[in-house]
Amino acid sequence: MLKLKPSPTFPHTLRLSVPGQAEPVELAVVFRHRGKKDLQDWMRTLGDKSDAVAALEILESWEGVVDTDGTPVPLSAAALDALFDGYPGAPLEITEQYFEALRGGRRKN
Repeated sequence: MLKLKPSPTFPHTLRLSVPGQAEPVELAVVFRHRGKKDLQDWMRTLGDKSDAVAALEILESWEGVVDTDGTPVPLSAAALDALFDGYPGAPLEITEQYFEALRGGRRKN
């Protein structure tokens, strides 16, 4: 059965590349669903905001992100800024996987 109005959020396994590691790290995230018009509006404004703010607009939550002591780090703009500083490719990887997830596809290894 297909619901005309999708759920506002959906789970996804996000795979982020880590320099020096052969395999990406997997994080459990919950993405926010956006319809066609809302998605087009979001894409138009990407250049007007930081990567962290843009990511917060599509990410509802995450699991598997820890600080240097191994303490879980909640999703926030500051946490995303730190992530993106350490892993400059992460914003693009998150965005690409978000679009793939919206299309209902699965990312290949």
